[in-house]
Amino acid sequence: MIVISLFAMDNTLKAQYNPPVFQGSSIRPRMGDVSILANSLRAQQDRQTAALEAYNELIQVISTKRNELPNDWKTRDWFKENIESLAKKVMSMIEIGDYAIARTTAISYIGDINLNSELAARIECYKEYKYYVIGIQNRSDLTYKQKQDWMATYTYKFIPIYDAYGKVIGGKPWIEIGGPNNTRVIIPEYQGR
Repeated sequence: MIVISLFAMDNTLKAQYNPPVFQGSSIRPRMGDVSILANSLRAQQDRQTAALEAYNELIQVISTKRNELPNDWKTRDWFKENIESLAKKVMSMIEIGDYAIARTTAISYIGDINLNSELAARIECYKEYKYYVIGIQNRSDLTYKQKQDWMATYTYKFIPIYDAYGKVIGGKPWIEIGGPNNTRVIIPEYQGR
């Protein structure tokens, strides 16, 4: 038995160490699996862009409507409180990252502004006021002082008309309420020279 064990021991000494060679894997990950974060960031960026575009449309509608109104302090305060505040609400949603709700809210506010009966009445009243002011300014039979006195007497004002629920549904015509103590406006008779 000793001979066999020496033989086995002799074979062990002659054996060489042959480690296995590393073979690379041929499996490639799909790009969709590794770019989940990139897709998520891209989707978030798209939502943010859509929200900012809707916000810009809202700002454009607000500025267009603002240009159709007079620049007196009562109108400015009303506009800031009732119309411009809508843009601030949307921007606060964008700032906290609530892009989808900001976008839909901005679109909703655009519709609300375009359908706002008080805003429409204020714009109509101011158009009427400007029409009469331009008519007085273009008259050649009135002196400069007469024109200035007329405009000082008949300034722009808005008196709302309310429904049964207290909501403004319109405004009284400026010609009816533009005089002192909300009296009718008197247009001087045209006297040709």
